[in-house]
Amino acid sequence: MLAIVQATVNLSQSDTSEGFKHAIEGRIQTIANVHSLFAESRWIGAELSAIAKQELAPYCKENEARLQIDGPPVLLKPDAARRLL
Repeated sequence: MLAIVQATVNLSQSDTSEGFKHAIEGRIQTIANVHSLFAESRWIGAELSAIAKQELAPYCKENEARLQIDGPPVLLKPDAARRLL
């Protein structure tokens, strides 16, 4: 877990310290969100559609029709899901 946080810090970029802080906070929140999905499934994995909906939710609050997710259910094991982050 700490390696993921370290990589998050190393990969985050911004022109200002405030922007850098905001970028890191967003990435860490994303990790926390996905981990809550894992906890709900007792660490079996997370549905790809659930991850996508969770991450895209801030962009869809005003207009739900902006986003459509379709396809067969895909359960990602924790290691595979973390790679998406």
